[in-house]
Amino acid sequence: MVSLSPATSFRLAAGSELAMWLFVLVLGFAPFPLGLAVSWGAGLSAILIAACCLIWVLANIADVQVLLFRPAILWIPSALFGVALLWAFLQAFPLFPAWNHPAWEMSSQVLGRSLVGTVSIDPWRTLTEATKLATYAGACWLAFSISRERERAQRLFDAVIVIGALYVIYAFGLAVADVAQARLIYHQSLPNPFLSGPFMLHNTFATYCGLAALAAVSRFFALSSSSLIENKGPRRFFLSLIQFTFDRRAPHLIAALLLFSAVAASASRGGFAAMTAGLIAMAVISIGLARRRERRSWSTIAMGITLVPFLAFIITNSEKLAQRFAAVLDAGTVDDIRLALWAAAVRMIESAPLRGLGLGTFQDAYPLYAQKVFPFLMDKAHCDYLELAAGIGLPAAICCWLAIGCFALYCLRGVFVRHRDRFFAMTGFCAVTLVAVHSAVDFSVQIPAVGLSFATLLGIGLAQSRSSASR
Repeated sequence: MVSLSPATSFRLAAGSELAMWLFVLVLGFAPFPLGLAVSWGAGLSAILIAACCLIWVLANIADVQVLLFRPAILWIPSALFGVALLWAFLQAFPLFPAWNHPAWEMSSQVLGRSLVGTVSIDPWRTLTEATKLATYAGACWLAFSISRERERAQRLFDAVIVIGALYVIYAFGLAVADVAQARLIYHQSLPNPFLSGPFMLHNTFATYCGLAALAAVSRFFALSSSSLIENKGPRRFFLSLIQFTFDRRAPHLIAALLLFSAVAASASRGGFAAMTAGLIAMAVISIGLARRRERRSWSTIAMGITLVPFLAFIITNSEKLAQRFAAVLDAGTVDDIRLALWAAAVRMIESAPLRGLGLGTFQDAYPLYAQKVFPFLMDKAHCDYLELAAGIGLPAAICCWLAIGCFALYCLRGVFVRHRDRFFAMTGFCAVTLVAVHSAVDFSVQIPAVGLSFATLLGIGLAQSRSSASR
């Protein structure tokens, strides 16, 4: 073990703190410009995250162990994700002439001149989306590296909650003022009758708030487990519950209430269902932990009692959500547009199941594979699974899905391995659950602000899925 001088140790600590707080600033800024879902958003987020990673590397270059993605078992899913990411970049370069899409030859015949073809229909879009995926990977690695120390993990985790709660307050302020964020960015008012906050779409806002809500709920109940008196009867338990709810830990409860209310007020069916799935996963894990301890746990009762205000907020803010669910039930089907998009995506996969059409090229490919025409810009498939498989092909897409699934299982294992601070790993697993459910019907994780928040919670969960001794 290398011994460092006090001055060197101070510089390392200062550099690490600088990298962490710059990362927090990036997470705080990302939602404001429409979630960075603007033409320059992917490039700016890549530059900012790369700068944070570079500062962290320079600050810790004297300790190689800090820079490694350990334990070694995490290298397998990391390699799978790296393979998918590498193929996404290779699609944008003229390296495989035999795999070029036929659209390039057709264009050459129309223009009367030879064109250099690629696997991707639109190399620029593919490079943009591949850069976005690389940015998510960098954010996850940075959050993982920062969160190896419990104190830093706790600060970064709380920062995600605080940022989410502040944007909820901002969203309600915009709603009261009847001003859309698009008007502030593009100086034009776009119709959006639902609560969307700083984002363009209410579905994206629901996913963003849902991730922060899961973090707030797990943090709140982690604090309650160390403060509630469970072994002196129900009277002392309920008194400690009331005292806990209204003491200095109340901000976590308030943040959770705000975030839950925002998801309900957004009237996003997919966002609400995804958040519910995340909460169910959290409840099932909590019950499993209580049974594993083989003793009566009042914390389970506390969870049920404390969730009453959450449900009250959802009920009082979910009139539009109920109307949207009722409309779906009355129609007896899902949106016709989504069905048409999914059918087109399936045909894209069938046309190039191995090589794909290029990551992020759904907008360019849709006119070639569509059977229905709508008066809208079809730039997303509204199903990340189908869009990813159509973009990079089934083998690379499966690698990506397996990688995220392995990360989720590692977090789930960490919940049962850790003796304290289980909420970090639990939130990582529940965040994957939320994103996995919502990705089946939407594309929120493609928005940089949402993807960065998800990558951050996953990185924290992975870092805190091992015992302190093993770290």
